[in-house]
Amino acid sequence: MDGTHEIEVEEANTSTNDAPRRRCLTPGGQALADSMLKSVNASISKLRSGNPPTIYIVPQRIRQVNEVAYEPQVVSIGPYHNGKERVQGMEEHKWMYLHSFLSRNRIRRLEDYLEAIEELEDEARSCYSEKVGPQMGNEFVKMMMLDGCFIVEFFLKCNELRLKQKEELDQKEKAVKPKEKELKQKDTELNPIEEELSLLSAFSTFSKDAIFNTTGMVSLIGYDMLLLENQIPFSILQRIFIMARPIHAPHMLAEMALDFFDQLMPRNKEIKNKDTYLHLLHLFHSHLITTPTHKNDPKLSRNSTVESVQNKETNLLCNPTIESVVNNFKNIFMFFPSSNKLQLPISNNNPSPVSIKMIPCAAELQLAGVKFKKKDDSSSILDVKFSHGVLEIPPLSITDSTNTLFRNLVAFEQCYRESTIRFTTYFWFMDCLVNTSKDVALLHRKGIIVHWLGSDEDVAYLFNRLCIGIFHNFDENYLLDLHQNVQKHCKNQWNMWRASLRRDYFTNPWSVISLIAASILLLVTITQTFFTVFPYYRPRS
Repeated sequence: MDGTHEIEVEEANTSTNDAPRRRCLTPGGQALADSMLKSVNASISKLRSGNPPTIYIVPQRIRQVNEVAYEPQVVSIGPYHNGKERVQGMEEHKWMYLHSFLSRNRIRRLEDYLEAIEELEDEARSCYSEKVGPQMGNEFVKMMMLDGCFIVEFFLKCNELRLKQKEELDQKEKAVKPKEKELKQKDTELNPIEEELSLLSAFSTFSKDAIFNTTGMVSLIGYDMLLLENQIPFSILQRIFIMARPIHAPHMLAEMALDFFDQLMPRNKEIKNKDTYLHLLHLFHSHLITTPTHKNDPKLSRNSTVESVQNKETNLLCNPTIESVVNNFKNIFMFFPSSNKLQLPISNNNPSPVSIKMIPCAAELQLAGVKFKKKDDSSSILDVKFSHGVLEIPPLSITDSTNTLFRNLVAFEQCYRESTIRFTTYFWFMDCLVNTSKDVALLHRKGIIVHWLGSDEDVAYLFNRLCIGIFHNFDENYLLDLHQNVQKHCKNQWNMWRASLRRDYFTNPWSVISLIAASILLLVTITQTFFTVFPYYRPRS
């Protein structure tokens, strides 16, 4: 056929004849078919492995609300943002940090670290949800090495400088008299921004590093390290750290990272799950969560929920009924609603429709007699309690970079199926509480929200947009009981009347005095009327 060699490929016959039919492919077509077959087999093999990715590109439905919140500002970590113009300025510092890191252990050579990372290359590639193409070749290993050494060296420098600062402060405190020490402690209470500037000043004193001598750079790098798209596997960091510092405990890297991230948000001090961290964002996320104590807690894992969903999917396939289809969709995912009321379908456990009504905003709750109290004894912002009409909420500090941190914590929970959704639930709760600047002002007066933004409207805008495009599973809502109890309290008319009485007549001393005077006057008038009328009905004998 004009000199063209043809390859015959057996194909199923669509006619009534049972004999197979052969179709001819050109060499180019055969190569394309082989490539597609190889790609399909690789994808199926990856799915069968059962190991989901852990580092994701943020879904477009979430990203479109605020794209800047998911992109690094000064340093790129990993392949997703590697080579972008915005972060090119930090590449030179990475090489400087690599040189500094290698000098810490003269026994180890650069080749030793590269060989160790090559052993983890396949595992590291599988951690990314988007395919990290083989065209990167050795560039992938080089990138893992450069970024990993930069992160480890950065934490080592921060830890050394922090220890030096603590040592100098301890020496100064020994020379201060007890009374002067007490006064100094009161005078040196700083807000988070002043505390960060003080820390940066100490860094500049102890180090000639350009990163630590640039105001705000340390903080920007910290926030960039907590972006979902800006991660490398924690196993890479751990391997590099252990090779360079074999005399230290393996979990010391996690401790140094958490000590550095402490300036961003209070966290649980206990080092747990020492060998199961996926990346730095997962490490930070894990230590912001307290031990579950609520009835609806997913026990910090979605494994049980995933198994439940899988069982429901199996039943759905075997016994497809209209009710099972509706209930399956109800139990898996729900969008955040635009209204404040969700009408769920009828389930087997509840013969009547289940109605989940969102709690009113803070201002309306106050009118219903709910009291707000700052919870100081909590190690996590997630530890919200409601009891006897008092809603206890841990204090929350909000700065210009808080929005970025919040969004990436939620994005991680949305993408990683084995993660709990406690931050998603918490911000859903805060979105219910905060509708307008009046709600922010109320929570600010109670000490629950402390912010350094331009206005209360900016804070309300932040919370109102955090949950756009977010899926929520009410089976995993650890605050579901709290919502129901608040609703019961608000439906009690006696609570509303008592709150109205307290608000109208007991807000200041003059109102109380006026109420008492009016009550006395009313009592005297009734008594006088009684003694005036009584003789007519009971005349003297």
